Amino acid sequence: MRFASEFDKAAFHAGPPALFTPDPRGNLRIDPERTREVWLLVPEAQRGEDAIYILTDTATGVRMLLATNCPALALCQVRGSVRRVDDYDAARAEVAGQW
Repeated sequence: MRFASEFDKAAFHAGPPALFTPDPRGNLRIDPERTREVWLLVPEAQRGEDAIYILTDTATGVRMLLATNCPALALCQVRGSVRRVDDYDAARAEVAGQW
């Protein structure tokens, strides 16, 4: 996985439970708005295993890559559905392929 900065990399590997999405260059960065939103729904969230998901927006069908260090946060999406994937590069290719 490629991160936008050393901060994002450290947050993913050692920080609090959070969600990460690709920036315009395709590098993962912490997504504070999305993380805050789901923390309200899962306040007891604890760090867990690192995981990659494909998030599909319910209204538009648009897919995006979602990485997390807390699967409970990824699974709590109110405007979409998620599917866990094992391969980061395959997930990137799938998301890019929709365009």
